[in-house]
Amino acid sequence: MKLNGRELGILWKPPFRLEVSDALHAGANELEIRVTSLWPNRMIGDAALPDDVEWGRAGRKNTYPVKWPDWLVNGTARPSGRVTFCTRKDVYAKDDPLLPSGLLGPVTLRATDTQELGASK
Repeated sequence: MKLNGRELGILWKPPFRLEVSDALHAGANELEIRVTSLWPNRMIGDAALPDDVEWGRAGRKNTYPVKWPDWLVNGTARPSGRVTFCTRKDVYAKDDPLLPSGLLGPVTLRATDTQELGASK
């Protein structure tokens, strides 16, 4: 979260509250909130993209990488555009339902103390 361009931190567990007084100023303020989805949702989305790993058989399914992909070994971009990587292929499928995620409630600003901002006399 950012307030007036100042990084305030990451909220990843309750109570989801930050002290922002030092970042506020008189007049209009700009609040930026970035929301991230759950990792399983990203994996479900990636399952719809082309595969870029050579998978080997374990039983009747192609479930494990035959070798580490070149893009992983070389630290280069994935040719498929996928973001996630797992050493098991069948964790999620493209048609799996997405999990509820993201900003699930309203964002509110609560004053715990009030002070007048402006030039001092």
